[in-house]
Amino acid sequence: MMGNGWARYCAVRMQARKQKALVRTIAASLLVLAVAPAFADEPAAGSEGSSTSYRHEGFPAFSVGFPAGTRERAPEAPGEVFQGSTPDGVDIHVSITDFPFAGILMPIEKAAEYFVGLTEASGMGSDFEVTRNEPITLGDGSSAYRSEVRWRDGQRGATVATQLVSAYRGGRLVMVAAHSAEAKEEAARIVESLRFE
Repeated sequence: MMGNGWARYCAVRMQARKQKALVRTIAASLLVLAVAPAFADEPAAGSEGSSTSYRHEGFPAFSVGFPAGTRERAPEAPGEVFQGSTPDGVDIHVSITDFPFAGILMPIEKAAEYFVGLTEASGMGSDFEVTRNEPITLGDGSSAYRSEVRWRDGQRGATVATQLVSAYRGGRLVMVAAHSAEAKEEAARIVESLRFE
């Protein structure tokens, strides 16, 4: 009996280490791209109009809206399913990470702290301040957490305001992050547009 408990404990600890390493890699990749400019020769993600969206067809199915003219770039980080930049310079990153022990390893209300820890560990930023961290209800009725983290990009010496919405779905963490030089209303609208199907 004691052996089964110990084996379960070891399995959970091993999974936690793997998840931490994966998320650290994703966060480092996202942060490198957070303040990178969009490339002018890349096609816009949607057609002409007031807004467009990214729709994830796999599990979990969801969509995220953003302004027309947003330039899409190929996802580069593990787990990243969309990345792009709006005409106003807001960088968008959407990622999905497997978290089979989500509630045990990281409660959703700790997503902002987790983001800060990973960013600090990557050495890319400093002077972190979580200025908003609260539960929200998405437009589809789903529960999520809405955060804002202000920090200083060490490589560029610029201040970054990261808007973040995080939600668990079937053992997967969906994170929508929008990075800008200041807390823009456009970035808030983008992350809060997350809808599960």
